[in-house]
Amino acid sequence: MALHERFSLWQRILLGIFCFPLLPFYLCVYCLCLKQNDKQIEAENVEYCQQENRLHNDEEENKEENCDSMGRDRLEIHIQKDDNVEHHQLTMKKSEQAQTGDPKIHGEEDKNGKMATTFKYPWDRKNLKSLQLDLKAFAKLDAYSSKVYINGTLECFVKDLLRNASTDLQKTRSIWTWICHHIEYDTGVLKTKTQLPCDPENVFYTRKAISTGYSSLFQRMCSIAGVQCKSVNGYSKGTGYKIGQKISEGPDHSWNMVYLEGGWHLLDSTWGAGYVEDTVGKFTFQYNEFYFLTHPALFIEDHFPDEADCQLLDNHLSLKHFEQSVHRRSHFYTLGLLSSQPETAVVETVKGKVSITIESSHHMIFLFHLTETEESGFMHCVDHKTMFELYPQKTGQHVLQVFSRVPNSTEAYHMVLDYRIDCKSVSATLKIPRGLINPVGPSWMSEKAGLLKPSQPNPMIHTENGYCSLSFKLDRIIKFTVSLKSDDMKTVHNHVIQSIQKSKVEFEVYLPQAGVYVLQIFGESIGYICNYLLICSNPNLKRSPFPALLQNPVGPNTDTEKSGLLQPSHPDPIIHTEDGCCTVSFSLDRVQKLTAFLKSDELHAVLDHIIQKIQKDKIEFNIRLPQAGSYVLQIFSDSVGYICNYLLTCSDHNVKWPPFPHFLHNPVGPSLETENMGLLQPSHPDPVINMEDGCCIVSFVLDRMLMLTVSLKSDEMLTIPNHVLQCMQKNKVEFKVRLPRAGSYVLQIFDGCSCCICNYLLTCSNTNVNWPPYPSGLHNPVGPNPGTEKAGLLQPSHPDPIINTQDGSCVISFAVKRDIHFFCTLISDDAQMKSEVKYRHVFQTQKEDKMEFNVRLAQSGTYVLRISFKTKISKVYSSQCNYLIICSNPDVHWPVFPLVFEDWAEHYELVEPLEGVLPKNSNVLFKLKVPGVAALFVKGKESFPLTINDQGYWEGTCSTEDNKELYVTARHKEQPNTWAYLLHYQVQ
Repeated sequence: MALHERFSLWQRILLGIFCFPLLPFYLCVYCLCLKQNDKQIEAENVEYCQQENRLHNDEEENKEENCDSMGRDRLEIHIQKDDNVEHHQLTMKKSEQAQTGDPKIHGEEDKNGKMATTFKYPWDRKNLKSLQLDLKAFAKLDAYSSKVYINGTLECFVKDLLRNASTDLQKTRSIWTWICHHIEYDTGVLKTKTQLPCDPENVFYTRKAISTGYSSLFQRMCSIAGVQCKSVNGYSKGTGYKIGQKISEGPDHSWNMVYLEGGWHLLDSTWGAGYVEDTVGKFTFQYNEFYFLTHPALFIEDHFPDEADCQLLDNHLSLKHFEQSVHRRSHFYTLGLLSSQPETAVVETVKGKVSITIESSHHMIFLFHLTETEESGFMHCVDHKTMFELYPQKTGQHVLQVFSRVPNSTEAYHMVLDYRIDCKSVSATLKIPRGLINPVGPSWMSEKAGLLKPSQPNPMIHTENGYCSLSFKLDRIIKFTVSLKSDDMKTVHNHVIQSIQKSKVEFEVYLPQAGVYVLQIFGESIGYICNYLLICSNPNLKRSPFPALLQNPVGPNTDTEKSGLLQPSHPDPIIHTEDGCCTVSFSLDRVQKLTAFLKSDELHAVLDHIIQKIQKDKIEFNIRLPQAGSYVLQIFSDSVGYICNYLLTCSDHNVKWPPFPHFLHNPVGPSLETENMGLLQPSHPDPVINMEDGCCIVSFVLDRMLMLTVSLKSDEMLTIPNHVLQCMQKNKVEFKVRLPRAGSYVLQIFDGCSCCICNYLLTCSNTNVNWPPYPSGLHNPVGPNPGTEKAGLLQPSHPDPIINTQDGSCVISFAVKRDIHFFCTLISDDAQMKSEVKYRHVFQTQKEDKMEFNVRLAQSGTYVLRISFKTKISKVYSSQCNYLIICSNPDVHWPVFPLVFEDWAEHYELVEPLEGVLPKNSNVLFKLKVPGVAALFVKGKESFPLTINDQGYWEGTCSTEDNKELYVTARHKEQPNTWAYLLHYQVQ
């Protein structure tokens, strides 16, 4: 070959510049040689075409006597996916280099006088090819070359085949493509161990061969095409290869080297054509692009040539290195995998464990199988690395086979590499559960599902106390479910608490006892996401499950926030309380009715241990646990149903909180409903009122006139009458409560429709408290109220319902603007009064537009002044106002007022004497105002006339001597002969 053909284009240009003076002479010689060469080729083509129907007896090329080993075991595991298949492209950009730098050119020439190109080892992880290729550019050429049929001699066929090929690379590609699609591997040789003729002509016409036939045909066709090529004999890791085996026999495989673009390159058309299945001994055509111009650093992994120079590596590898190195299959690289560790094919266990790592250029899915054992280990993915943790369950030799495919692909899994694992001892500390799903721990798949930044990046979690916590950041709202399973794959219920917030989810695991467990995490719309391996070796661990009613997620979560419950006081799902009490609160963004339940496995529904307090923008749940243990607090809404639940725990066995009174209704204390009903600005916004002395006053501002009633109840005494005094004014209502003894009580407030609008819990721990009831005759509301004002009683002299009097007397007055009739009684549960006497300790007098009620108590005590009134046209006293009058002076002993007869008019006024019992043998002054009468007398045994003064008062003195009773009589002008009895006095 001419010297210039061995140089590149730029080298030729430089040569021309330096040799410019000799250029005319050199061109003449070159043209003559070229012309002679063209004539010779044309003559040879004519001769070949004339002999196309004759059998050629040309001398055969050197035949390989050894039997061929055809490579590639293949295991297919089909897993169907709905997503489109992702294809791994073998396209090499022209701007990329086949290695870190340009191929090195050694100064030594090969047998044919060509310079050998070598590559660095190990592989640089860039190109799978030793030459820069654009496989898409071969599409039309490959389509044509794969369909060309045999017609005539091999030489004529090659000419037809290379019709569209102009460069050596295109010619090589066409020859490669045709052989890979048309030459079938003869599996009969593998069965009979007989020799097969490897003559290229024979292979061409029979279209069957072993590797020597493939390589000889490829070499012959390249020779015809003018492409320099040679066959290479050596050793392969193909069919029949055993991992780690020593090579003791001669070469078992043949392939080719081709000289292109200034360097030698490797290819194996045998393995590019398809594969042989060991189990059935059948060859299957399946084109494999990997073995066309394969990078020598990759080719050496399963092809070791007899001649070291044929490795095309900078530093030649030894046969021992080839024997000991791991067998990475072609799919390892075509799927985008980069490396695996360890590099040796045989690995020994350390304490019963082996670790394998595979690195890839992108995310991949893996399966693995370890022979002679079950549940042998697990995988763990971190970024683009996949780690295999293997625990053989039997001693001896095991074969690890690793399979892989592209995510979201419907293609079968391809075996990518295998190891031999020598197990000297079985791990006694770990047995992989059967239900463990690979990969274990967080991975790119869990990240894709939305679980980011795991708190536990390791797939295996060891816990000494049986507790562990796993958390993830979330990039979206996901509803999770979680399952804990034991090593026998039985579901372990109620030992995992899930808490979820807007951007974080946490799983707290409380193992029941020592052992190996699998924690599986699922997403509502995603399905399975990931799982962890949990290990606890503490033999003393014994933990009871959580209450069966506990629902995950526990604590406030995204649904809680959606339901309007914001800013929880307890963001954690578990509340530990030392004294058995806690308060859980939320802010509210809307008005809603909420209910809460406390439950446990032992007691089921735990009644009357929650007080709910609700305001406009906040709700509180006050809980008192009945005893130590675990409880579930469930919160519901009338509009959306279940919202969330908490786990409450108490370990203090001294806790013994009694239930709240059975009559207590939630919500307790003032609420939105209370406000809507018109009760505003409560004096006690808290639902629980603790009273040291057993007394309290609960008040509200009113925005309307309300008809309210009140009730005091306890579980022991049910309804407790006469211990609440209600005072009602136009814009305010007060409830004065006196407890009968220490304990817990419910104060219930009702509207006119007998509907409870508010209740309080009243508590008193003072055992000395012993308040008596109010008088049984006291009717609420006490004192003046909107009802009395509406009836016409205005400007009360005593707006308070309770009148305390030291001397046992008081005068109560009202302004009266209409014609009203009054009837008063004085009632007491303490004082023993005759029925007729109870009317004579109150004396009423009307002065113009004012009505006065003069009260004088017979003795100390508590009394009810009941003022009944009606209009003149009414026949029934339908309205009333009552006061509570209290006197603690034991010296009080007021006599009765004089007896009033029917003719005594309400506008009459008695100034004196007011005592209904007069002393005997005394002169008594009488002064009265009785308008409209002609004469007024005091009659006893004798009559004593009274005279009228300038102010209109009748006055006079009367002696009580020898009289037992006296009467005040009047004579009217209209009836001068008739005397009307007005008052009656007794004399003692």
